[in-house]
Amino acid sequence: MRIARTARRQFLISAENSSRGTLHITLFDLRGRIMVEHQKSANQAVLDGAALPPGIYILHVESDGEYHSSKLLME
Repeated sequence: MRIARTARRQFLISAENSSRGTLHITLFDLRGRIMVEHQKSANQAVLDGAALPPGIYILHVESDGEYHSSKLLME
């Protein structure tokens, strides 16, 4: 799993070893509330945080039974 910032509030999420090509993406705030949730039928997805308030978020990505969590800073 690879997560790269492409703009101030935008991230590219890539599942490099995904055979099925489905990403389940969930973004939580620090209180545990779901802020963004969607499923992409591809090995890559763009997460656009432009509508979110500045802060720290937890990104959870599931692909082919593998789970990855990262902390993201929205400035």
